[in-house]
Amino acid sequence: MIWHSYHIYYYDQLKQDSLILYICNQMEQAALNNTISKWFYIRYWEGGPHIRLRYLSEFEHSEIIEAINDFVQANKSGIRISKQAYYESINLNSEGDTRQLEQLPWYPEGEIVNILYKPEYERYGGNEAIGMSETLFMYSSLLAAEIISKLKSSSFIIRWLTALNFMNELLSYLDNHQYLNIPAIDFLNNCTQFWRNSSGELPDSVRKMLKLNYEKSNKDIQIRLEQVLFVECAALFQQIAAGISTLYCVINDDTAFRKIIFSHMHMFNNRLGVEPLYENELYSTLIGGV
Repeated sequence: MIWHSYHIYYYDQLKQDSLILYICNQMEQAALNNTISKWFYIRYWEGGPHIRLRYLSEFEHSEIIEAINDFVQANKSGIRISKQAYYESINLNSEGDTRQLEQLPWYPEGEIVNILYKPEYERYGGNEAIGMSETLFMYSSLLAAEIISKLKSSSFIIRWLTALNFMNELLSYLDNHQYLNIPAIDFLNNCTQFWRNSSGELPDSVRKMLKLNYEKSNKDIQIRLEQVLFVECAALFQQIAAGISTLYCVINDDTAFRKIIFSHMHMFNNRLGVEPLYENELYSTLIGGV
């Protein structure tokens, strides 16, 4: 089996959820037919707003890519933005990208580009561990898609609160199993420090709004979010937890393990549509509750 990789350029980031749910449905049908072993997606910025889809299979599955293309063409956003205006809105420094505008790629909306997937071996623990992380990517993608589907008529604040609940539960799992090997609050401080250094922070007015929504989220909202995460999606959370336990057994360096966990937390938020500035606020909020 080999990894197949496609970048699906779709400019309306607010409507990417519909595309993600369509992709997930296509992938799950193929998985049920045992023609795809693993798959995952991420949202990304390089070349224009897009979804990166990767799947492990003996087959190219051109029919799936054609179906995704039909969906994109039928649901184009109509958003027009120039390459220059787009990249001016991106904090390239936080991405570690020093290229000039003319060196950066640019694809029109609706393009689906076959671009080689290069596993991040160093970031995810080397050759022995990368396959475990790729399995976690799949469960993370499935969980994010389930949450998107179940909360699709809800506001971003509800999604952010769901991410907060997930991170809190994951942190409790890591802490209870002594996988972090440092106090949870120190781990969270490391997370916030990373984003503060690379991306900065949200304006105070937005931070206060998020905190207020968190503090005032009523019992009914919390019950619904917990129902989604820990009842309706319980099996996926358990698969993620089991994957983390397996990963812990092969990563013999505590610092390296914590970095890998942070990367997985970030990629889950990415899949859910929670951008780094808002992700940073998740960790800041959790620090207040630890």
